[in-house]
Amino acid sequence: MFSIFGFYFAVFKAIRFVMMADLGDRFATLEISLSCQDLIFNGVLEELSKTQIPIIAYSPLCRGLITDHAAETTDAFLDSIPKGDVRHHMDKFGPENYKHNIEIV
Repeated sequence: MFSIFGFYFAVFKAIRFVMMADLGDRFATLEISLSCQDLIFNGVLEELSKTQIPIIAYSPLCRGLITDHAAETTDAFLDSIPKGDVRHHMDKFGPENYKHNIEIV
């Protein structure tokens, strides 16, 4: 598991790289955060590395789940997500899963 400092430093370096590089159409945008590290363990990161395809990471705060707002307003956080937001269709924001996930945060 990454440390928070290490994770954000890596994201900062990736953003700086993207700003400086001419990526053309060879890059991948993938969600990565402290609670969403699938691409590290499922072989995606390794394959992109082999083919030298850069990753543009998004959602480092897990779509708001690992923020002070979510932790401090546990009961109201799900209700504060606007209608039509994609988070309503994600398992980690389902009421039962959210209760478990927020305990980890």
